[in-house]
Parts: sequence; C-alpha cells; structure tokens
Amino acid sequence: MDESDYRVSKDASPFDDFNEPEAELQPVRRSNPRTIAASLAGLFLLIAFHAAQTAHWAAHDTRPPAWDQSVQLETAWDLKEALAKGDLAGAMRMRPKPGMPPFPLLYHFSIQPALSAPDPVAVALWVNWAYLALLCVAIWGLGLHFLGEWEGLGAAVLFTCVPEMGWLQREVLVDIPLTAWVACAYWALAASDSFRKKAPSALFGLCFGAAMMTKWSAFSFFLPAVIPFWSALTGFGKTAPLLAAGLAALVCLPWYIAQAPILLPRLFEAAADQAVPVWKGGAAFTYVFLMGSGLEVPLLVLGVGGAFVPTAKRRNEDHWLLPAWFLTSLLFWTIVPNRQLRYLLPGLVPLGVLAMGPWPKQLSIAACALSLLMAWNYPRAFLPHLSVGGVPVSLLRSDKPAKEAWPLGDILKAAAELRDTSLPFANLAFVANHPRFNGPVLNWERKRLGLSGLRIRGVTKRYTELCEFVVVKAGDLGPSSVTGQLPEVQKVMLDSGRWFGRGWKEVRSFPFPDGTQAVLFQRRRLGAPPLAPGRVTVAYYEEGHFKAEGMVLDFGPWDAERGVYRTVGVKADTLTIRGLQVDGVELTLENLAFFNADETDAAKSDPLSDPRFTRLDAVTLRRASVRAESLAAFIQDRVKGLEGVAVTIDGGAVSASAKFKGKTVKAALSAALLPGGKGIEAKPLSASALGFPLPAALLGTATLPFEPTSELPFRIAMPSLKLEGGWLRVGG
Repeated sequence: MDESDYRVSKDASPFDDFNEPEAELQPVRRSNPRTIAASLAGLFLLIAFHAAQTAHWAAHDTRPPAWDQSVQLETAWDLKEALAKGDLAGAMRMRPKPGMPPFPLLYHFSIQPALSAPDPVAVALWVNWAYLALLCVAIWGLGLHFLGEWEGLGAAVLFTCVPEMGWLQREVLVDIPLTAWVACAYWALAASDSFRKKAPSALFGLCFGAAMMTKWSAFSFFLPAVIPFWSALTGFGKTAPLLAAGLAALVCLPWYIAQAPILLPRLFEAAADQAVPVWKGGAAFTYVFLMGSGLEVPLLVLGVGGAFVPTAKRRNEDHWLLPAWFLTSLLFWTIVPNRQLRYLLPGLVPLGVLAMGPWPKQLSIAACALSLLMAWNYPRAFLPHLSVGGVPVSLLRSDKPAKEAWPLGDILKAAAELRDTSLPFANLAFVANHPRFNGPVLNWERKRLGLSGLRIRGVTKRYTELCEFVVVKAGDLGPSSVTGQLPEVQKVMLDSGRWFGRGWKEVRSFPFPDGTQAVLFQRRRLGAPPLAPGRVTVAYYEEGHFKAEGMVLDFGPWDAERGVYRTVGVKADTLTIRGLQVDGVELTLENLAFFNADETDAAKSDPLSDPRFTRLDAVTLRRASVRAESLAAFIQDRVKGLEGVAVTIDGGAVSASAKFKGKTVKAALSAALLPGGKGIEAKPLSASALGFPLPAALLGTATLPFEPTSELPFRIAMPSLKLEGGWLRVGG
C-alpha cells in the first residue's frame, strides 16, 4: 500500500469539532466489486418498492390536487402552451401566479408528457418516482463515498421511507426533484475531491444549475460548498471550480436574468406569507417538532445523533460536509419566516448518511427494516399510529388514499354552457378555500378542459362584482387560517332573503363527497332600471379605497332586453383611487348594470347608497390628469420604506427619486400607448440604487393591455397619453 492509499484526516477542514483526533493518516477502504453489485441490487429493489407504492396510490386515489399542487400543474400547462407556439421568450418570462414568485422551468418541463394523459396527476406521480429513483441513487453514492456500500443502501432506505417522503411522493410538487438534484450535486462535490477533479466538478456545476432551475431557494443548501470552492480558487487550481461555475451559470442564469424584474419583490412577499419571526414564541424550534412527525424515530434519532458522534468510518477529509450541510440548511430555513418541513427536505439528506455511521450493525439493520415497514404502512394504515402526548416524535404515521368524485369539471362545464356568449368571457367567482375546492384547482381544471370562455376569480371586499357566475360551497369552506371573510360571504349568498339574491340567481347545485354541495349562481337580468335615464349629481361619494368629488352621472337609454344602461357618462372634479388623485375625469361606460345592495331604509331614498355592479362591457377614458405631486404621494404611500419621494414628469418620461433606509434610489421610465391604443407600454430608461447604476435592459418592458381581464372584465380605451410639464394627461 503506497502513499496514494492514504488521506490526511487531521486539520483537513475548518469543522474540527467533527474530526476524531487519532492517527494522522488513515487507509482508504477500497470497495469490493461483488459487494457493490449486491448493494446495487438492493438499491434496485428499493426503487421497485417505491414504484409499487406509487402504483398503489395512483390506483386508489381520485381526489383533485390541492392548492400548491394545482399551481404547479397550471404552470406546467402554461409552459406547454408557450412551447406549442414556439414562444421561447414567453416561456422564459411567464407571468407568476398571484402572490407567488416565478417558478423555474425544469420540473414543469419534465411533467409535460403527463399533461396529455387522461389523468395528468397520476402520470405526474410517475415523474415523481423517477426523481425519487435518482435521489435513491444519489444517497447511495454519498453513503458509498463516506462510509461503504451497505451503508449507502441503508442511507437511501432510511431517508426515502420517512412519512414526509411518503406524502411528497404522491403530490405534484417540486420538493422531491429539488432534493434529488441537491443530493446529486453533493455526491459530485464529494467525488471532485474539493474541486481537484474536473469531471466531477463539471457534474457538480450541472446539478447545481438543475437545482436552481427547479426552485430558486436551492442555493440555501449549498452554503458549505463555498469553502472548498474558494479554497480551490485561491489555492491549488482554478480550472475545475471555474468550470463548475460556468456550467451552473449556463444552465440557470438566462432564466434568472429574464425574471429579475419581478422575481426579487415576489420572493420577499412569498417568504413573509403567514410568517412568524424566528424570535417570537417557539418559532426557533418549529423544525424540531416538524422533524419529529415528518422523519419519525429511526432517521431522526440515528441521523441527528450521527451528526455529532464521531466514527472511524468517516475518515475522508471532506466528511465535515455532511453535518455542515444539515446545520447550515437548518439555520437558514429556521430564520426564513415561512416554515414547512418540505422546504428543509434537501438539507435533511445528510441525516440518512450520518445515521449509518456510528451505530452497531444490528441497530442499523433494525432501523432500515422498521423504515420499510413504516413506508409500506403509510398509505395503508394497517398498523396504528403510535404517539405520546406532548412528545414531538411518533411512529407509523399514515394517510390513506380515497376515491372521491369532486365534480369540478361539471361545475365549470355548466357555467361554460350557460354563459353570455356575446361577451369574450365570463367571470366565475368561488366562495371556498378548501383543499379540494379552491382557486388554483379550478384554474387548473379550467385549462385542462380547454374552457377558454371562463375566468376564475376570488371574492374581494366588494364580493362578486362584475362576475356572471358565483359558485358557493356549503358547509366546510376550508381551514380557518385561510378562509378570512368567506364564512360571512357564504352566509349572505346562501340566505335567499339577503341582498345577493337581487343580483344573482341559483341555477344548479352539485353534491360533494364531504356531504356538502356547491351552488352555482348566475347574474340576473335586471327587469327595471335602478334610476330613470337622466342626469344625477353627486357632490361627494366614498367607499373603501375609492373617493369622488363633484361627480355628475348621465344615465343613457335603458336596454330592457339585456337589462343594462347602454351608456353612462361620468364627470368628476377629482377621483381618488387607492390614494392616487386623478383630476378632471371624463369617461363613458357601456352596457352598465347595477343594483343597490343596501338593506337599510336609506336605500328607499338613495338608490346609489351601496351600488353593486353586475355588468360593464367597456370604459372609454376621455380625459384625466395626474399631477407629479399626486404620483409622488401615491408611490410613497404604496411602497413601504420609501421616504422623500420626488417625481418629475416631462418629455414623455416619469423620473422618481427617494430614500430607502437612508439610501438614495432613482428610476426613470417612458410611457406611451401601444399601436392601435391596445394598451400602455412602459420602458425603463435608467435606475440606480445605493449609488450604483442598474442596467435598464435587465428590468424589462412592462405592458398594461386594455383587453378585458378577470380583474377588469371590460375593454378600456383612451384617445391619447402625454407626459409633459409636470402632468400625466389623457385626452386633450
């Protein structure tokens, strides 16, 4: 045995607490080909076991996907449509879903074949299984590198058989694919000998890029990799680390550049969703409790214990990567306010390897056998769940599949058949936030069925204005933490004596598997005008975020066949919309229908005391002006943290400067009507933050189309748009 058969183990890394101070040199154990073959056979059987689990779930569960799962499917569908048109630029710049950051495209690309299947969800689960198989191989490789052949197999068993994996295995989510790419990257990093070898280093770069193209948060699991990367750059060679960095950038950087203008603000919004700061309550221990139920006894106890118990088997100079990978991931995701165990999952992979290190062989074998039993039991609930009150660790959790027919497609098809085809589409508002009946799943089902004449919309403070259809779930609306005002809305709509019945009528009902029903309402055609045609003067009106002063309404002829005013002219000295003051407003409304929702005696004398609009086909903004000072006040009010906002408007451009946490930020953009008056296009001219200029090209061009949308379901038109002399002016 020569010197190449030894590795330096002492003082090999900055994580000295994880080194066992014994001999300077330890022999590297060489693998036996027969043992590797036997271990690989066991790995194949493990992957086959997970295939059987996937088949069992796909055959016994018919429920629609839940919230996030539906969003992932809808995003994949949007990508499919963009690719079918050959619109690669559109695919790179796909608009994110409301309240969410943009999603990288790799996972959605990988489930494209499932979207053409009769049951896309069932087929997508097999894509999950393929990623799970990749994860099994990666964990096996990590175990082989750090411990040995059988330890690698045991690590794959322990990690992939926990309840959290059993749940994610049958959900259309990115977490298993992300975990697989992260594990592959670490295996390549370990094989690269701290970026000394080119081929594994290149593979690390590719896997890192794939992880970043699966989810933006992938970087959080690679913090320990900075140490060998920097050491290689500043020490023994730049070729391998630069090769890794270059390949990673080639894979993921184009998408992140394309999405940069909207990605950063959306990430902060998403991270703060239902957030509890780490210093409040027991937030710092959230993941301790989540790991207790999601990982259960074998992996939790042996894995966490193995992170801190030294073992002679871990004599590689890079063994510190495993506990560092786990601890840095745990720290990062504990600080992030929104906490779910699946977010931390890629950082828990090293626990599987660490669990196989310091313990007697008999204990490791028993832990693996128990884990396989737990995984088999999870979708079957043959054995009872064992837990102790007050203790966050349990055993034999289960969650059985269910054959339930939720008639979401029938509801949407009924609305599509009944809708007013004279309009480009019909808005359908839903009253529920149930795991199986919510906005994302309705949107996914609508796109899957190809019902382009419908748009799905939630309930606002104005309830269901400008919606042709409203579907209300009776009974359980969903978890109280996400239903908000919906119970109150449900009560108003299902009570036939309330104001809602004046504007919408029940047309169909659909039974749900939970013993409740969904009631479909359609907009009424009003039989008589709420006000006779003619002029009405309103000195002052205020409702919510809307305020009008000096308003004059000219109600045109009433169309009895459609139950609408053909035209309504509106003039106002000032309109204030969400804090933005607009002066000298003149506009025309076409095909307007409304009724008074006021249930008090005031409604008898004032038909406009609480108007609720049910239909509006078009708005022509003939004249309006916004002062630079008004725009500055609006920006300062709407963007938290900005102070001293100053705005100038001239030469077709708007320039703004402000202080953000004491630092100067500036931006300038031009705005003009699109050809044919189809919308407004805003182009960034310049931007700077903290004294550093930002490339305007990276900010992208924003367009506001005037075609109807679910939020504004009417056409918009304006004669001209000018930005000059301190004013933004529409019309003459």
